[in-house]
Amino acid sequence: MNSIEGSPAEERDMDALAQEMARDAERATKLMDADPSLPFISALVIARDMASADRSLDWLRTGKYDWPRCEVFCGSYGRLDLRVRAHAEGLITDEQALEDLPSTWSGSDPDDTDPRFLALWKSAFAANGGTYLRDGDDVLPGTMYLTIYRGQDYGAPFGIAWSLDLKVAVKFANGAATRQHNRGGTVYTAIVKRSDVLGYMTGRHEAEVIVDPATITMVERP
Repeated sequence: MNSIEGSPAEERDMDALAQEMARDAERATKLMDADPSLPFISALVIARDMASADRSLDWLRTGKYDWPRCEVFCGSYGRLDLRVRAHAEGLITDEQALEDLPSTWSGSDPDDTDPRFLALWKSAFAANGGTYLRDGDDVLPGTMYLTIYRGQDYGAPFGIAWSLDLKVAVKFANGAATRQHNRGGTVYTAIVKRSDVLGYMTGRHEAEVIVDPATITMVERP
């Protein structure tokens, strides 16, 4: 039986695909090295989304597609990364970088310990007249101080995403952020001034608040 060989173009496509998969696997391995509790499938999804951010950024640089199309074709985990990098290179405007930030944030599941994202939220907060941003009509409780909760690995750096709902924090302590049940994390409780809250999102029913960790006080571990 004669073997069937692909055309030179098909072989080049297969080689490119193999190289892309190898890069994704290498990036996923680095993510797992940084966070040994991260499952491989989650690491691979994040790695692929990060690769799509690289691709979309190249499209912007070359003018192949406009910003809306480039953002749409970027995977959710890489979308905020794409915004800050594109803005830093002057490829998108301030308005584009901050547009609909609460909804974009909720749909991106970014690394909330990344200082670039805190800077993005602070810029959005300032552009909004010093008022916290929302993804709907719900407003924060009217008290001067708010009790907030965060579920994460014990001793890990605090990120900017917290919740007003203890049950949500417990869910994240158990691995909701990494698609790994019973991760074995812990829940922290803190106090923050209402005026220091940068964002409040309820679209995913998580009562999520965005705060600069430097503004919280009385951090406790139950």
